[in-house]
Amino acid sequence: MKYVEIFIQSGKSIQKMQIEARKLCTLLSRAWGFRVKELVADFIKDSRDIYWLIDVKSFVLEEGNYQLKLKEFSHLIENQATALESLRKQANDSSM
Repeated sequence: MKYVEIFIQSGKSIQKMQIEARKLCTLLSRAWGFRVKELVADFIKDSRDIYWLIDVKSFVLEEGNYQLKLKEFSHLIENQATALESLRKQANDSSM
C-alpha cells in the first residue's frame, strides 16, 4: 500500500484506525500475497481507547495482484484436476 488517507470524523483524526488498517494490509500481504490498493473498514473504540476491526466493507487489490493470483489458482486447479484423474483411474483399476 503506497499511502493511507486520514479522514476526519466528528472533528477527530482517526489516525489509530489508519494504523490498524495498515497492519491488516501488511498481514494480508505477508500471509497470502494480497497487495491492497483500497480498504474500507469499520472500527469501534472500547472504553480503554482500543480500536477493534468489526467489518471490512470492501477492498481492491493492486491490478498486478489479480493476474498473479489468477496464475496461482489456475496452476492449483490443474494440479487438483490431475490428482482427481489419477484417483479415478486407481479406483477403476481396483474395481476390476
